[in-house]
Amino acid sequence: MARVPSKHGRDQTLDFHGFLNDLQDWELSHKEKDKRMKPEVTDRGKFASSARKTGLFDQFSKNYDSISRVSSNFTTEDGPPSASSEKELGNEYFKQKKFKEAIDCYSRSIALAPTAVAYANRAMSFLKLRRFQEAEDDCTEALNLDDRYIKAYSRRATARKELGKFKGSMEDAEFALRLEPHNQEIKKQYAEAKALHDKVNFNCMQVDFVMVPT
Repeated sequence: MARVPSKHGRDQTLDFHGFLNDLQDWELSHKEKDKRMKPEVTDRGKFASSARKTGLFDQFSKNYDSISRVSSNFTTEDGPPSASSEKELGNEYFKQKKFKEAIDCYSRSIALAPTAVAYANRAMSFLKLRRFQEAEDDCTEALNLDDRYIKAYSRRATARKELGKFKGSMEDAEFALRLEPHNQEIKKQYAEAKALHDKVNFNCMQVDFVMVPT
């Protein structure tokens, strides 16, 4: 004779079947969510793949890096640009050989807070553009602020040599050598200026000799 399950046993069986039904419903719901999400992920993957193939991704990445670098140098956390941030931005432009942009940055730095370094850096940009008189003037301003700034003497010596002021160029290089006797670059600069100065003097002496009446 078959045994009739007790009420407690029937309740447990019903609870178990209910649990199985709930579990099945959860699995179906989870699968539906996966189906809805997969197209979106696939579309994004297709876009990224397409962007890489066409070079858009790399171009965007480069542009973002450039903008990020410039903006981080141009602004400060506390607000508007400072003399220091403008000078640093000018240095970045100089490295990129964008000398006019560098001059603009150094000029803003000087307007905010003039320093010997900013003047000397702007002078170097003027030299690159062959604007020798402006380079000489900026070096003089730099030396008015710091009369032991070797780079300012060296750059003014270069500017004066290009302007034909050989004696002044030689004197600047000579003074720089007093401050830094073992600087090979300045030694070379001094030798070149002295040679040009001596050559001019020698030519002048010859002219005077020829013009002397007999």
